[in-house]
Amino acid sequence: MNTVSDFFRTAIAAAVGLMLMLAGTVFAASLFLAVLLVVAFNSVAALLTGRKPAPLVLWERWRDIRSRSSFGAGTGRFGTARHGSARAKPAEVVDVEVREVEESPKADDSSPRREPNDRS
Repeated sequence: MNTVSDFFRTAIAAAVGLMLMLAGTVFAASLFLAVLLVVAFNSVAALLTGRKPAPLVLWERWRDIRSRSSFGAGTGRFGTARHGSARAKPAEVVDVEVREVEESPKADDSSPRREPNDRS
């Protein structure tokens, strides 16, 4: 009798496991479909209004925040750059050679000025 009850216990456990996996798969697929519909709706709305799509804006904001974080984003475990990617260095100061700029030649004051009423 023990083997028959073990068989049913194993069969029921397998059936419950399969049902849970199926329910999880349906939930994940429906969540993925909902996200796709929201992204598609936002993209169409962005095209009609002339703005950037919201997911693109959020991605850019996340990337900017990550690049400015003080927690070493973009570095490996010991502060070294990961996968050969180097951090952006601050802008360097470039020395230039100084040269004088001459003023533009002014009108000579010795030439006679014409008055607006002069018709010569």
